[in-house]
Amino acid sequence: MTRDESRQLTRARLLDAAADVFAKRGYGRASVEEIATAAGYTIGALYSNFAGKEEVLLALLEQQVAGIGDRILAATLAEEDPVEKLRAGARAWMAFLDEEPQLYALMIEFWTIWVRDPELRPRHAERFAAVRRFIGELIQQKADEMGVAMRLPPDQVGAAVVALADGLALQHLADPDALPKDLYPSLLGILVQALEESHAAGRRRSRR
Repeated sequence: MTRDESRQLTRARLLDAAADVFAKRGYGRASVEEIATAAGYTIGALYSNFAGKEEVLLALLEQQVAGIGDRILAATLAEEDPVEKLRAGARAWMAFLDEEPQLYALMIEFWTIWVRDPELRPRHAERFAAVRRFIGELIQQKADEMGVAMRLPPDQVGAAVVALADGLALQHLADPDALPKDLYPSLLGILVQALEESHAAGRRRSRR
């Protein structure tokens, strides 16, 4: 094993250990000593790979958020119809919340860090913008197919859908049994249904 491979393995083990420690203890109560010990390394090994606990959290969530994004994207790409793409993505999001609720709690802690950091904020704000655009474009595509004029720009519609996802996630995190698991995809279906009803109403008016 080369030195670079060994370093990458150490880093990966530290991040795996951090995921377990943060999930059990929360970011605030976790310590670098606990993370290093859980990974089977000294604190020196941790500091040779990361500047401190905050950088461990940021690296971990960079990795995890990318994985979640890939999972949701794969679910959408498996469908052809724009509406089904939205619903598939919504189901993948809710499945993630069921399987890894503590990771979403860490994502909230991550948000509180980067939103106040002038160096981190632009990079992560662009990631949010990309998600808004992707969702908005799916809805715009469906509207175009039906000949319906969107009343808001696609990215603003996408922002509303993302806000709905986060709002439901917070409620799910507080009480997993409070909301039905299919609520989010159902709400997106209602949104598209509104587009379809607008299209039908427009056709009726044109016939008069």
